[in-house]
Amino acid sequence: MSESYKQKMADDGEGRREALGIRKMVERKFGEAKKWHGMSRARYRGKGKVKIQVLITFLVLNVKRIIRLLEQKSSAQDLSLAPI
Repeated sequence: MSESYKQKMADDGEGRREALGIRKMVERKFGEAKKWHGMSRARYRGKGKVKIQVLITFLVLNVKRIIRLLEQKSSAQDLSLAPI
């Protein structure tokens, strides 16, 4: 390891940790798109067609996330309404 890298790691501030946490979430979605939704290769040729492929792929990923969040919210509400 270089000395500058060691210094960077020693100066690890709260902002850096927060930024790395956000990056981890974003990278996870890109990894999912690549592994499970065919983003490792472009299916079509041409910039416009590839843009459409990326748009639709991430639209699907966002819809899946919205559904998951709504299910969690409804289950949490069901638990709060249940008698103890």
